[in-house]
Amino acid sequence: MDDTSLEEIAKGLQHFINSVRDETGYCGDLDIVCHSMGTCIARYLLEVIDGRGEEGESPAAYRHRAAE
Repeated sequence: MDDTSLEEIAKGLQHFINSVRDETGYCGDLDIVCHSMGTCIARYLLEVIDGRGEEGESPAAYRHRAAE
C-alpha cells in the first residue's frame, strides 16, 4: 500500500465524478454506494472538500448556484 492520503484519494473521486458530469452533461444529485474505507473517502469528499454549501444544501445545488 502506498502513502496516498485520504484527501488525495477523495480529490481523485471528485475528479472522476466531475469528469463523468462533464462528459454526460448531468448536474443533478448523485447517489454514492460505498463500504468500509470507501465510506470514509466519500464522507471526506462530501463533508470536508465539497462541504462549502449552505447547511442542508446538496453539493450539486451549491455547484449550480456557484456557476450562476
